[in-house]
Amino acid sequence: MGELPHARTSWRAARLAELEGMRCAGLDPYPGRFDATTSISQLRAQFVDLPASAETEEQFSFTGRVVLLRDHGGIWFVTLESGGAKLQLMCDSHPRLEPPRRGDLIGVTGLIVASRTGELSVRVQEFELLSASLVAPGDKSGRPRSVEYRSRYREADLMENLQSRTVFTMRSEAISGIRVALEARGFLEVETPVFAADAGGATARPFVTRHNALGQDLMMRIAPELFLKRLVIGGMDRVFELGRVFRNEGMSAKHNPEFTMLEVYQAYADYTDMMELVQHVVVEAALASLGSTTVRIPSGQQIDLALPWRRASMSDLVFEHTGERIEARMELGQARAALGRLGLGFNEVWGSGRCLVAVFEDRVEANLISPTIVTGHPVETSPLARHCRTDPSLTERFEVIVGGMELANAYSELNDPVEQRERFMSERSRAQAAGEDTLLSSSLDQRYVEALERGLPPTGGLGIGIDRLVMLLTNSSSIRDVILFPTMRSPHTDTRAATGRSDLVPTAPLPTATAPGAQVAAVRLSGLVRVVAMLTSLVGVLTMLSAVPAISARTLLLDELISPLPLVLDTAVLSVGFGSCMVLLSGQLLRGKRRAWNLALVLFVLSAGFSVARGGEGVALTASLTMIVILLLTRSEFTGLADPPSLLRVARSIPRFLLLVYLYGFLALWAQQGTLSPSMNLSDSSWAITVGLVGGEQPYEYSGRFARLFPASLEVLGALGLLLLLWLLLRPAVRGRVGEGRERAAAMVEQFGWDTLAPFACRDDKSYFFSSDGLAMVAYGYLGGFALVSGDPIGEDASIPLVVDEFILHCQHHGWQPAFLAAREVDVPLYAERGFRSFYLGDEAILDCRTFSLEAEGMAPVRQAVRRAEKAHRFELMAEESASPALVSALNQISLLWRKGEDERGYTMSMSSDVSAVGSNRLLAVAWQINSDGSEEPAGFLRLVPTSAVTDRFAPGQTLDLMRRRPDAANGLTEYLIAHTVQDLRELGVVRLSLNFAAFGRLLDNDVQLTRGNRFLRKLVDLLNPYYQIRALRDFNEKFQPTWLPRVLIYADPADLPKVGLRYAWLEGIVSIPIIGRLLSGPTEVVEGEAT
Repeated sequence: MGELPHARTSWRAARLAELEGMRCAGLDPYPGRFDATTSISQLRAQFVDLPASAETEEQFSFTGRVVLLRDHGGIWFVTLESGGAKLQLMCDSHPRLEPPRRGDLIGVTGLIVASRTGELSVRVQEFELLSASLVAPGDKSGRPRSVEYRSRYREADLMENLQSRTVFTMRSEAISGIRVALEARGFLEVETPVFAADAGGATARPFVTRHNALGQDLMMRIAPELFLKRLVIGGMDRVFELGRVFRNEGMSAKHNPEFTMLEVYQAYADYTDMMELVQHVVVEAALASLGSTTVRIPSGQQIDLALPWRRASMSDLVFEHTGERIEARMELGQARAALGRLGLGFNEVWGSGRCLVAVFEDRVEANLISPTIVTGHPVETSPLARHCRTDPSLTERFEVIVGGMELANAYSELNDPVEQRERFMSERSRAQAAGEDTLLSSSLDQRYVEALERGLPPTGGLGIGIDRLVMLLTNSSSIRDVILFPTMRSPHTDTRAATGRSDLVPTAPLPTATAPGAQVAAVRLSGLVRVVAMLTSLVGVLTMLSAVPAISARTLLLDELISPLPLVLDTAVLSVGFGSCMVLLSGQLLRGKRRAWNLALVLFVLSAGFSVARGGEGVALTASLTMIVILLLTRSEFTGLADPPSLLRVARSIPRFLLLVYLYGFLALWAQQGTLSPSMNLSDSSWAITVGLVGGEQPYEYSGRFARLFPASLEVLGALGLLLLLWLLLRPAVRGRVGEGRERAAAMVEQFGWDTLAPFACRDDKSYFFSSDGLAMVAYGYLGGFALVSGDPIGEDASIPLVVDEFILHCQHHGWQPAFLAAREVDVPLYAERGFRSFYLGDEAILDCRTFSLEAEGMAPVRQAVRRAEKAHRFELMAEESASPALVSALNQISLLWRKGEDERGYTMSMSSDVSAVGSNRLLAVAWQINSDGSEEPAGFLRLVPTSAVTDRFAPGQTLDLMRRRPDAANGLTEYLIAHTVQDLRELGVVRLSLNFAAFGRLLDNDVQLTRGNRFLRKLVDLLNPYYQIRALRDFNEKFQPTWLPRVLIYADPADLPKVGLRYAWLEGIVSIPIIGRLLSGPTEVVEGEAT
């Protein structure tokens, strides 16, 4: 059974060929029927107590999808999944029978058995392919997919992510529970039009379409409210509708243009009746889907939905959370003054009621976690609700807030037709005065007002957002996770034509080869190299230990039997020296270094010579000769050149050397402890080894040969250590024409650097490798045996595979392991084709300057923060090179305060340099604080680096390099800087603005089925979150409604992942070494690839 190629196109071609072969053999790969006698879940329930190794004679037929396939010595083990249950199949292989492939749907007939470990299994008698998967299956490890992928390819998400399937099962159960609860209370479910001439019943922008036969425009409903109330007027006293509504507004984690709404109306009732009803409906939905009233929200908090819920007025809640008393009936000046004290802005057309709502939405709503019924809504914001009977400035309306999110809205319906008409007109006038599109206000539905004139009984109305309710019940953080097919930009739509510009993020992967069928370089670690390195280290340790008399005596008898010559030369000191060198060389041998191979060969030849000189030591001589033969046989495996020198070699080699010395010393003293005077102890032993390295006076008295050999061996080790230190320190630090390479790299970035990380390839700590055709390059840094590429290769798309292949060969030539840091996830196939693996790092947040708007739905928190900051700040966007020396100094002082004196950190998404007005094409976005005396001073700033290339696919972009503010700056200043930067960049024709990188975003999603490794990683993220603000950074970026660009770490071998991860964390400044810092790594050389 051969593995199919990884590439999706290769997989599809191979599967089509297989299916054609089946058709030629008379088999239908897509049969029309399969008679199943049971299901996997039924089998698991029926045989739950079957003991290990048991076999039955019961035969069953069932179906499922192949999720895992393994071949163990002629037996296929297949994991089949159906309906969330899995079952193992065991099938003897047959030379003429091809096994199914992962993703295939098959029908199986077989006998129930239990494996030796007790795993319920089926011994397959026959199986039938029911439907073949032509799409390459996902990762076997089950790593979480991006939200974008899961939403766009929901069928794949449901196949791979059982948790997602559970979410939508719970959604159906919750909706069924709601229907049962309402029908039990006498409500009748009805259906009302989706299209209408007027989209009334709420305040929102509708979708408009054209009805050709009628010759008129129609609007898709934004709420079914007005139609339902007309039914109540007609005598249907209790009605409800569960249906889709459509609002042509912004998208966010809590907003989708198409969503499901429940609206309920009850005649001869008011909003107090609706309070009781909403509590019971939500509880019934929770019990139907969860079996409990306790839910957990993404923040980790638990909420009990059990009755009763808290009831409080909006004014009281504002006072409770802010200390400001704002009421709808108070003087407008007092309300605006309260907003000013809270740092909130206001619109000139707002009345006191609207000011109250603004404070509630900004400061209170997100903090209401337990179920809260918020009453006392102003008339100004409730055009369809009747006046409060005790306070005419308020309405009989309430909202339900749970987990900081609005869940339901209800009120006593306004049934006075004259007042309703006046409110409609007032709402339209207010919208026009505020400069809003009149479609945003409640439309004047003439037919509804006419219906009111027929007489609407006292009525209570209730609306519940079903999607938000399901989010609450399923612990989901995004509305897209609870809608099977959320609204998304079509991947087949030419977004460039639609916008007149370009794509925002890459969606098509780079080519995996320079030409179809071309060979690619493979990343492989040689097993022979590992064996040689391990044996060298082992022989080295044994050689050192042979110098200890108590240990060497154990091999003396064997040596005397083998050798006819007496021991005429006592060279135990040299044995220690040989052994130390062998151990030190093993690390270089592990990386395939040719110089290490040469030195090891010389070392073992000398060791063998000394063994002969000592009279033919059998054990040592045999070991040395064996290693000589092994080295000669594996010579071709050692092709690596010498490493570029750096202080890192000192920092790594000297501690290792000292550890080896002290280990040897303690073992030698322990072996002779019976002859030492005074008795052996840790303090004296440590001192004896330390002073022995420099020939100092020993604290012990030794006897026999040990008295001469042990001090001498320490002196030899001290001399070797000194030579090692001098050799590491005195080598040149940089090779190659780095300056010339940097100019060439800068030109390459200017021509091809469309990626948002491309500008950072020009950092001072980068080295460069260019393809042989001169059309692509990689920017990398060398650190501890790894060539760490920053971002993706840069260049002509067709030349990217070439530069990757040549760079792999270059690394193999040097004995390095290549790794790519923060590569685009969409390009993983390019690296997978070469044997690389990928590890999800996180997502880059990218804003679309063309569509960004503070007025979009869901942008209220950002909008309020910007309005607060605007009152005391002035914004300015300027070229960095035009900044005055005084401004440069002030901005660098802000950076210093922000960093608390530490160096700038970063590697893949930072220039790590201070503001400078010399030779820079960067931009500065400065927030000037306006003081009470009229003077100005910078309070914070952003620095932007341009993406240089402008292509047919990608228009100009900017990447955020620095984001700094004074520690005492006003809250909301960062939002103010970003919002105004986007608006000014739009005027300059810039399309993309890359914000921060949010690490491990997918792992923070609550509806993702995580593997064991990812569950551990999520726990680690939770542990590190208080120190690195991982969740806070993602939440901050999410506020701006960005497009997420997933990035991954590309590595060659599983054992490399922790090593690369630590080096990446160190380069980014997440972990650091004091004082010497980045002196531990640096540029190596400028290299141009050779044609392959």
